[in-house]
Amino acid sequence: MSGVVVHFFPGIPGAVHDLTCIAGSSKYWAVLADKGYQGLQNFIPVYSPKKNLKHQRLTTEDETRNAKLAATRIRCENWYGRLKNWRCLAAKFRGDREETYKKYFAICAALTNFHCALQPKSFSPILTKN
Repeated sequence: MSGVVVHFFPGIPGAVHDLTCIAGSSKYWAVLADKGYQGLQNFIPVYSPKKNLKHQRLTTEDETRNAKLAATRIRCENWYGRLKNWRCLAAKFRGDREETYKKYFAICAALTNFHCALQPKSFSPILTKN
């Protein structure tokens, strides 16, 4: 995995539930989800960690799988952390949400992918004040 995003949904208001966004998605995509998204597999293929059952421990295989999923998901979390460094996305957007925001988001996503390619191990903002 290269740590870059290849598909996203720009311009969807924050009040829209995640399942609403995913419901129209292709069955050819899969989602890396955390334990909070139990039941999502009814709509789209999902890779999520296995939960402990009450009074039962996970098997060694399940713990290993959960650790591998966490190591993979952290790339997504780090990508979004970098994306939020762009000022136009970090604050409340006051422009035209339909077209302008989608363009800003796509440009910021492309620049974030470029930053990940240049500095794959660095998780600091591109521009910092000294």
